[in-house]
Amino acid sequence: MLTRLAQQAGLAEQDVIGLLRSYGRDVAGALQIWDPDIPGEPRQPALESLSGSGVARMLRYDRSPDAPEGRIHQEDFNQVLGAAGNQKYQKYGGRVSLERIARVFSALGDSDSLERLFKLVVVSVSVGNLDMHAKNLSMLHLPDGAMTLSPAYDVVPQAHQPNDGEVALAIGGEYRHPAITVNHLLAEARAWGLAEAADLAEETLTTVLQLANTEAPTNGPTPDSLVTSLASPPTCSADARSERVATAVDQPHTLTPETVPVGTTCLAIADRPYADT
Repeated sequence: MLTRLAQQAGLAEQDVIGLLRSYGRDVAGALQIWDPDIPGEPRQPALESLSGSGVARMLRYDRSPDAPEGRIHQEDFNQVLGAAGNQKYQKYGGRVSLERIARVFSALGDSDSLERLFKLVVVSVSVGNLDMHAKNLSMLHLPDGAMTLSPAYDVVPQAHQPNDGEVALAIGGEYRHPAITVNHLLAEARAWGLAEAADLAEETLTTVLQLANTEAPTNGPTPDSLVTSLASPPTCSADARSERVATAVDQPHTLTPETVPVGTTCLAIADRPYADT
């Protein structure tokens, strides 16, 4: 049955989201397609022990005893800006953009959300999170009636994967991730009317650098070359880092593991656009 459904939709059997979309499901990713012709299907959900290693337990940020039924309402920016479906990508319809999202918080007088949004943009560029579209940015409606930017979610490095290499929302007018520099980040912030953007960019880039230089890789199928790079990351002085962020040399350049280790340097994340291939 699964094979037949996939063939009718012109999709691969493994394309779960595509199959859900093709057969009228609007909850892609939340349901599991199962094949009744395969013994043991459908599989029944079961509890699994959290006592083993490698399990992370996190508190949900959208829950509060002060909220109705304990749930804090979250509204993604596709909804806020009146976009639908693939209009979450700026190139499809042009209804969403970082500037339009930022203006929502400016209108609310919410400088904290504005600054957090900019820091998230900087982090996303630094780690190659290409899929920061309008549904991956949300607003929380708090129990007291206030509205604020939700915590970051779905931040995933993707620049090393086979794709078009473009960010979902243009940054300073630029979509091509390998071409994005600090100048683009600051130009984007100026369009928002965000003060002290240069300081915020340097602070955020410094934090990213420190994490890249200190975090060890997890146990798993990590290529030996990446393990070696992360185990012995290069260093960069604060003075050099500040100088590079301040000057923001606007020269597109793609860095590779052969030229700059994955641990990265201040040159990689501050002075030039960073694309981890």
